[in-house]
Amino acid sequence: MEEPLISYVLTTRNKFFYLEKVLDAFFETKRSNEEIIVADGGSDDGSVEYLKNLQERGKIDLLIEGPDKGQAHGTNRAMLQARGKFVKFLLDDDIFDFSLIRRCAEYLEEKPWIDAVASNMWEHEIPVRSEEPKRIFRWDAEYQEWISNGSPFWFSDLVLMIRRTSIALCGLWNINSSVIDVDYGMRLTGSGKIRLAWCNGCLATRVLNPSSLSVQPGYLVDVVNDVNHIYDYYDLPSFFDEERILDSYRIQQKESGIIDFEEDVKNFLDEYPSHMNWLENYNNGVIKKEGLMLDAGDNFFPNVFEEREPLTKYKLHKKAKATEQELVLATRELDRINRRLDKIRNTFLWRVLRKLNEIRARISAQS
Repeated sequence: MEEPLISYVLTTRNKFFYLEKVLDAFFETKRSNEEIIVADGGSDDGSVEYLKNLQERGKIDLLIEGPDKGQAHGTNRAMLQARGKFVKFLLDDDIFDFSLIRRCAEYLEEKPWIDAVASNMWEHEIPVRSEEPKRIFRWDAEYQEWISNGSPFWFSDLVLMIRRTSIALCGLWNINSSVIDVDYGMRLTGSGKIRLAWCNGCLATRVLNPSSLSVQPGYLVDVVNDVNHIYDYYDLPSFFDEERILDSYRIQQKESGIIDFEEDVKNFLDEYPSHMNWLENYNNGVIKKEGLMLDAGDNFFPNVFEEREPLTKYKLHKKAKATEQELVLATRELDRINRRLDKIRNTFLWRVLRKLNEIRARISAQS
């Protein structure tokens, strides 16, 4: 059987109405040299029956059923079954520019030394008030800094496509992390072994909706802990913006109680094709003006990584940039710790001396 060019890997659980829109959009332009693998994590909202029907009709190449241990586990299950040259990650409630994804796959095919491609990302938030998304997440500046000094950075899994043979370098998704895209992006860019290209367009628009994991109760605490842990590992200041995530909880709550988004969700789903067209038109304009890929230098990808350790260099770079104020604060903290140690040490010695005096007194009394 001929090897597909692209394997689309999609994970889902109980998002039938969103899932239907994403798959309908994909099937409209699906090519014969593409496959789609769907991993359902135990849906009970009709998604499984819908997906089985699609598989029977030959629209889905592989359906993986059964409860999983979260999105990372579901993605790993599907990714390990992929046969394509390139693996593109999809989610069940977002918007994708499949024409741009295919152009990036052609680019990767022309440049076999590149392991992966990623891009910036737009974000909608339900209720949607316009065709243009509410905000854009830009990582191109971080990418250029990574090119310059190897400083690791994160980006969303929605805008990532990997060469399948490079998964041995990139690894699988971390099933123990609540922020799997942060974890994966930092591992890729912090390893010193991955050659990453950056697309000038946006491969996807994230849709923040009432079913999104990032607006579920209790998720914020896990995000804080996991993001800070990841950034501590790389000796970096956390990007975590608590106000930004707290603001997203507006989608769940209101002063008078829980918001009913049913009508807003229905309106968004009805307008899904127009939002997809907006993304495609935006990308066409950007790429016409700036080109498909961000210029990283003709000689960057084939050879630069063999001769450097970007994470180590970045740590040295950080230390060199330490400000005088930071050094003063660090000195004060060391002084405080030393004073505390002296106090403990003195207290311990005082107790030892008192004990010795008691023993000496008892000996004297006995004699």
